Amino acid sequence: WNVQQCWRGGEEFRAENNRVYRLKKAGIFTNKWHWLNESGEPVIEFKEHPWSFTQKASVVFHTSIDDSTLWLVAVGWFMIICKQQDAATAAAVS
Repeated sequence: WNVQQCWRGGEEFRAENNRVYRLKKAGIFTNKWHWLNESGEPVIEFKEHPWSFTQKASVVFHTSIDDSTLWLVAVGWFMIICKQQDAATAAAVS
């Protein structure tokens, strides 16, 4: 498994079967994130619940569920939380 920054925005995740997935926010003012496959189709969608006291999200699978999609859920949620904490830190410092 390999996760790296993508020049198109977001992070790219290369799986063991050499498939590439890209984590990308659906838009500037939305609270949705998608894992996109090579052709740009959503594989997994995260919809954050911003008004809860803990960080929560609904997860929608657009493909069949297997080990690699469950791994994408875990890695994707971790990366989303890290991005939010980095943004909060940058806002607090400035």
